[in-house]
Formats: sequence, C-alpha cells, structure tokens
Amino acid sequence: CVVTVHFNWTESGLADKVCSFKPAFANGWEALFVHNPDYVSGWPLKDDMETDDDGVLLDENGDPAKYAIQNNDGFFCIYDTSLNEVSFTISADCIADMKDYSSYGEGGKDGADGSKWDGFLIQCGYRGIDITSVDFSHDGVMLNSDYLAQQAANNESKAESAAESKADDGKTDSKTDSKAEDSKAADSSKAADSSKAATTTTTKTTTTTTTT
Repeated sequence: CVVTVHFNWTESGLADKVCSFKPAFANGWEALFVHNPDYVSGWPLKDDMETDDDGVLLDENGDPAKYAIQNNDGFFCIYDTSLNEVSFTISADCIADMKDYSSYGEGGKDGADGSKWDGFLIQCGYRGIDITSVDFSHDGVMLNSDYLAQQAANNESKAESAAESKADDGKTDSKTDSKAEDSKAADSSKAADSSKAATTTTTKTTTTTTTT
C-alpha cells in the first residue's frame, strides 16, 4: 500500500530545514520501521548516508538528501523545504500483521495489555510539519480519524432517519385519529338524520290524528 503524506512547513521547520513524522502502529504507537525494517520501503536510511563538510546529508548521487529514515526511532525526516508531499510503501506483511494483532484478546499483542484492534497512524514530529491529508493507494483504507468521522456521520444519518420515521408515524396516527373523528361525525350525522326522520313521522301522525 503506497501512502502519500501531504503537508505544509511550519516556520520552525523552514528555519531548521527539517521536519519529520513517524508511521506507527495505532495500538502502542510503535514505529513500523523499528518493529520491522522491512515493513516500510522507498526511503534511504540516515545511517547509511554520507555527509559533506557542513554536515549536510548526501544521497547516493552525492547531492543533498531530500529525506531519510532515522534508524534509531523510525522517524521519517524531510530536508528539502520545496517538498509538500512524500510517499512511502507499507508492505503486505505489515498489513497482514496489523490484521493478526487485531485478533488478540485480553493480553494484547506481544504479551502486553491491549484490545482487539490495531492499525496505522502517523505521528507528527515535535515541530516543523503540519500534515494536511494522507492518501492511500488501496481502496477501503483510511485514517482512524476519517473512520471515526464517517461513523459519526452514519450515526447522525441513522438518528435523522429515526426521527423522520417517528414523525411519519405521528402523521399516520393523526390521519387515523382524523378518520376516526370523521367516522364519529358521520355516525352522529346519521343519528341526527334518524332522529329527524322519527320526529317527522311523529309530526305527521299527530297531524293526521288532529285532522281526524
């Protein structure tokens, strides 16, 4: 899975000419590189690079390095201030292990306390970088923050649907009550007509009796 990180440089990052972030497990924040160097690829290692007389890191061509992974803590450091996005690859084994770790119950992975979940996060360095978005080459892969936002939107939609359904039920009850009232009114009208008819008959009978 190719991960592309979009970011802006902060004033301190521009001043120091370096910013950094750490791809890590969501459950425990352990750097992917520290756990297994084969989990990530596409970046050179800082310890393998030469420096010039001014201490500037050099790439394999002898040019100033654009970025490198710090071997000791797994932070991805960016030195080229003209960059606003970088990409790296997470291995299939890494993703498979995340899924495997997520199946652990009480005791968590590696014997530590944990819960039945795991995933991937990007921890910003202490300064220098402002991450604006993260893209993944695989469909269905998203940051936990995006997942939570999606879940919140789904829950809100369900709540609105439930409220609308309840409102519709209220309209149905109103129609039923109205129909019942119409029925009562009709019965009352029929009763009134019946009473009127009886009175008319009585009147005619009385009139006939009086005439006789």
